[in-house]
Amino acid sequence: MKVHRLEREQWLPAPMERAFAFFADAANLETLTPPWLGFRILSALPIAMRPESRIEYRIALAAIFNFRFARIRELFPRSRTREAERAG
Repeated sequence: MKVHRLEREQWLPAPMERAFAFFADAANLETLTPPWLGFRILSALPIAMRPESRIEYRIALAAIFNFRFARIRELFPRSRTREAERAG
């Protein structure tokens, strides 16, 4: 299986505590994802965001459903997170 790596940084005009509180709530992923992707979290909510947490979700491209999951690898509150995403 080929591995792809994507690294991104994002600057937000908000205090770090407020930004991390927003991202710590997995339900906000639906808010962040464009509506045309049909993103839906399949895991039971709430999800405790900590290392090794797993979030199962579905996206739909051109009416084709794609089941995937993301696993939180590292979580450094007030600094950064790292996750791995896989097809289900």
